[in-house]
Amino acid sequence: MRLTFEKGKAVKTNARVGKDFVSKQLSMDTGANKVGEFSLTDRRFSRINKFMADTLFDENYGGRYGNCHIAVGASYSDTYDGNPAELTKELKKKLGFNDSALHWDLVNTEKKTVDAHLTSGQKIRIYEDGMFTGY
Repeated sequence: MRLTFEKGKAVKTNARVGKDFVSKQLSMDTGANKVGEFSLTDRRFSRINKFMADTLFDENYGGRYGNCHIAVGASYSDTYDGNPAELTKELKKKLGFNDSALHWDLVNTEKKTVDAHLTSGQKIRIYEDGMFTGY
């Protein structure tokens, strides 16, 4: 499956199998096609070297090239640096938390290069061959 994102929203989907399923998931509600979570795992810091069929472990797989995992749909409130019970719907929106009935973790273990594009116009390589570069 491949998702193409623009401004945090999946705008194009492609899948060899199950494309209708993917489209239905992403159209479940207004937040389902938006980024709820994103992570890069540096292979040097992960002790997980095989898949365990448990997303909480698999999304932190180190492997040869580290991994990138992204969740479309809801953001988890417990990532808030404070008491999550104090988060109102308005505050969550203001802080950029996405709201959806869906939280779908997708893991990618392919070789990847990640560049940060700064507002100054500068481009900095921050991740390559499964590791943060330390730019």
